[in-house]
Parts: sequence; structure tokens; C-alpha cells
Amino acid sequence: MDIQVKKPVSIEALQAELTQKFPEYTYFVRKTFVGSMLIVKQSSFIGSGIRLMKDNSVIKVFPAFPALWVQALFGGLLIYAFVYSSMKKLEQKIGGHLTQTYGQ
Repeated sequence: MDIQVKKPVSIEALQAELTQKFPEYTYFVRKTFVGSMLIVKQSSFIGSGIRLMKDNSVIKVFPAFPALWVQALFGGLLIYAFVYSSMKKLEQKIGGHLTQTYGQ
């Protein structure tokens, strides 16, 4: 899910906003070779990734495994088949809130 934002935003601002709105989830920043991304963790298997694109003017929300060991296990494909619908629900919930808050 891609969200065009009114003005550029930072990962830290998104983390603070989501922590306040959804305190039931765990949030942490993961460094990758293409930059930082915010991980929203519901469980070790169910999570959502948030990455800023195009000079922080687009928020990209996508399903992600919060635990790296889950990704390493069979590349995550076997587990992905069982938890995809839950991951998609979390993506829609987080993405919907960010669209209302930051979207154009």
C-alpha cells in the first residue's frame, strides 16, 4: 500500500504516532541495505513493514515478518502461506490510519 503524504515525514514521527494510536503492538526500526524501515509487530509471525520512499513523500506499508528467524526458516514461504491473511489485516489497519492522518 502506497500513501502519498502532504508533507515529508520521518520514521521517528510515524513510530510516535503509531505507538500512541496502537499501543498493543511493538515497534522497532530495522536497518536494511536500502535504508531504515519501521516494523510493527503483532507476534513473531505477524507484522507489517513501513518504509519511506521518494524523499519521504510516500509511505509504503507492506506485510513483513518481525522476527528474522522466521524469514530464515524456509525463506518464510511456508509460514507466509498460513499467516498472510492476518498480515494483510494488520497492513490495512495501519495503512488506513496513516492514510487518514498523513495522506492527501
